[in-house]
Amino acid sequence: MDIRVLKNFMKIAEQGSICKAAESLHISQPPLSRQLKSLEYELGIKIFERSPKGVQLTEKGHLLYKRAASLISYNDLIIRELTTNTDIIRVGVTTSLVEYALGYVKEFSKDNSVYFEFTEKNTFELLELLKNIMLDMVFMRTPFEFDSQFTSAKLADDCLVAIGDPYFFSDEEKETISLHQLQDTPIITVKRWKNYIDFAAESDERTSLDYHFVCDDNRTAFSMAQGGMGVAILPGSITNFYSEKTLLTKEIQSVETLKSDIYIVFPAVRTLDPAASEFVNFIMQNPQNL
Repeated sequence: MDIRVLKNFMKIAEQGSICKAAESLHISQPPLSRQLKSLEYELGIKIFERSPKGVQLTEKGHLLYKRAASLISYNDLIIRELTTNTDIIRVGVTTSLVEYALGYVKEFSKDNSVYFEFTEKNTFELLELLKNIMLDMVFMRTPFEFDSQFTSAKLADDCLVAIGDPYFFSDEEKETISLHQLQDTPIITVKRWKNYIDFAAESDERTSLDYHFVCDDNRTAFSMAQGGMGVAILPGSITNFYSEKTLLTKEIQSVETLKSDIYIVFPAVRTLDPAASEFVNFIMQNPQNL
C-alpha cells in the first residue's frame, strides 16, 4: 500500500465525499476515484458505502482508517528520526498529567538537547500506541490494566478531592468532607472518574450524588468549578497546576479510598533509545512532589 494513497483515502473518509476530498487535496476527482478503486481491488474489500449524499466507511473501512493512521504516523516518525540530528523522545500523557509531565521535561531539557514529541490521549489509546512502538513512554493514572508487555513504576500518590466555591461547603474550616455530605450538591466530574466515584458512594452510606456535568477533560471540569457551577471531584494534583485561591479543596473521606496514583509506563521487552532511557532514569531519580 502506498502511503500517499492511504493519506488520500483518509481525506475522503474525513470529508465524507470524494469530490470534497479532491478539492481539499487540489487534485481532480477522476484520479482520486481511480486510487480508491485500486485500493479496494488490492485489499479485496469494499471500503465505502456510496450514496447521493456522499460516502461512508464500511466496517472494514473503519478498520483500515484506524490502521492507516498508525502506518502514516509511523512513516512520518521514521522520516523525522532519519532527517534530524537531534534525539527524539516520544512521550504519551493523559490530559490531567500534562503539567506534571512538563515539569520533568523542563528540568531534563536544561542539561540535554533533545526533541520531545507529546501525544495527549486517553489511557487505552496511549497504551495501544506504546504497544505499537509509536511512543517511548506514557504518563498515566490508576486505574489501568497492568500488562506484561509493559514495565510500570509509581511516581506519586494522588487521590480524588472535592473542589468548589466556599458557598457549596457548610463547614469551610474543615479540611475533609464525605461523599454523603455532597449528595445534595451539584457535582462536576470527568467520565473516567464517575463509575469510580459511584462505587465509593454506594459503600458510603449508599449515597446518591447529583451529577450536573460529566466532562471528557479534567481542565473543563475545573473551569466549571471556577465558574461556580458546582463542586468538581477531580485528582488532587489538579489543584497544584490550576490553582484558584477563591476555591476550596477538601479531601474526600470514604469507605472506599478514591486513589488515582501516577505512573510512568514503558516497554518491558523493547530497548529504549539512549535518550529515552536516560529520560526514564532521570524521572525515576527525581520524584516530583504533588
